[in-house]
Amino acid sequence: MILRIFRTHLNAVFALGITLIFLCLSFSGVGNPGRLDLGLYDLMMNWKPVPPGKNDIVLVEIDDHAIERIGPWPWSRALIARGLEKIGLDHPKAVGLDFVFEMPEINTALNELEGLEELFKRASQRRKALRKPHFWNP
Repeated sequence: MILRIFRTHLNAVFALGITLIFLCLSFSGVGNPGRLDLGLYDLMMNWKPVPPGKNDIVLVEIDDHAIERIGPWPWSRALIARGLEKIGLDHPKAVGLDFVFEMPEINTALNELEGLEELFKRASQRRKALRKPHFWNP
């Protein structure tokens, strides 16, 4: 009977066993159970088969030649985005950027558009005010 329960609820029995092991380790103070968890994770990742295919890592470096051709650093975010779009054409699994945009970008075109938007809002409000009927109350 116990064997039949064990077979039908194998995942629950396994989870209960692992829980009891970690509880015993935590209360006994033998070591840090978090380290055991990381060790088990590393072990499981080493068992995982490596998928076939190319395992190329490509580094794109901003060197002196690129700075001479494109211009001084920091480059505009639009230029960085175009570069990332070109990199994305090869469908990479991951892309990492090793720089931080420290200062906000000054985009004069965006500032002009925001100014025009504000001007349009004010003109629209004036037009609405002129359309409202004005009643004279003595």
